[in-house]
Amino acid sequence: MASDSMMSDSPSRLGKIDGYLDRSNEIVYHSPICGPLMGYVIFFGGDMQDYKENMLAHRDNKHYSKWDLESTAVLLHNHFPQHAVIIVKPAKMSLMTFSCYENFVNVNNFGAPTYVKSLDSIKHLKLLLTDITLILQNKLNETSPEQKNDLNLLVLSEAPLILIGFSKGCVVLNQLLYSFHFLQENKDQELESFVNRISNVQIHVTPYQVFCDTRPRIGKEEKIFRENLTRMGMNISRKLHFEQEPRSLEKHFEVLEVFKAV
Repeated sequence: MASDSMMSDSPSRLGKIDGYLDRSNEIVYHSPICGPLMGYVIFFGGDMQDYKENMLAHRDNKHYSKWDLESTAVLLHNHFPQHAVIIVKPAKMSLMTFSCYENFVNVNNFGAPTYVKSLDSIKHLKLLLTDITLILQNKLNETSPEQKNDLNLLVLSEAPLILIGFSKGCVVLNQLLYSFHFLQENKDQELESFVNRISNVQIHVTPYQVFCDTRPRIGKEEKIFRENLTRMGMNISRKLHFEQEPRSLEKHFEVLEVFKAV
């Protein structure tokens, strides 16, 4: 259930939101500042990122608790103040650490993906946003008439979507790419209309991730992902952060603080 602060200046936990078939994901939501809504930022986080109380309860993850989901929602709100921010929590946090986005992509118990040609990831994302809209509409009905003009823009607008995958969250973007290809072969007008709302894909990387000697596949996958989206005509932006600094997990997380729309 949505909290009373959902339309305030702080993020809110919307609880479990139903999506495609029997799938659901918990959602953290941050409303935009007053004024015209420019779009929605949909964020898929990395390993360790959870609610703060869960991160603080873990021996190692507590050191990175400043990047919990709600704090990340605030960061994204600061980066995109006229966008509504939607953070999709993984369906499972294996060992309280590994983000498993099993509602979007086939993964093992550590969240490592196996990509398939299927429309399920698009359908799930679309239905999640539909149900979030219903929750916002219910909240709208509880507001005063003076507030409704701004909130109508938020709830009813077919605004552009910005997808952001951080670290492990990129597996969702990769699966969506497979789904986009499959959609081109299996036409569905409703899904195509939804996909066309995705106006921008932000790619922000760090040497810790794309230059990792022990996991060279990550850098290769990011390059293929970027090239494929470009060939599809998507609006892609990419920035490598902290290129001249020593690689560290701390710096990897810091990209959430320093990145801007590029």
